[in-house]
Amino acid sequence: MRYFILLLLFAGISMSFANVAPGSISGVVKSKDGNPVPFVTVRLLGTTLGTTTNSKGEFQFSRVKPGSYQIK
Repeated sequence: MRYFILLLLFAGISMSFANVAPGSISGVVKSKDGNPVPFVTVRLLGTTLGTTTNSKGEFQFSRVKPGSYQIK
């Protein structure tokens, strides 16, 4: 009986994590004087995710797991 309760608890926790949908992170890279910086590399530290800003300095990461990230 004790193992059955633990199995149900584990199954409930697993399903709650499976229902967390990935999100996105977006922004604009600007210079000190406030002008957008085009075509620079932006990375999420601690991951393999990276992208490049567009001509307006904008970037976006898709399918990012929930959590805290540092952007470089």
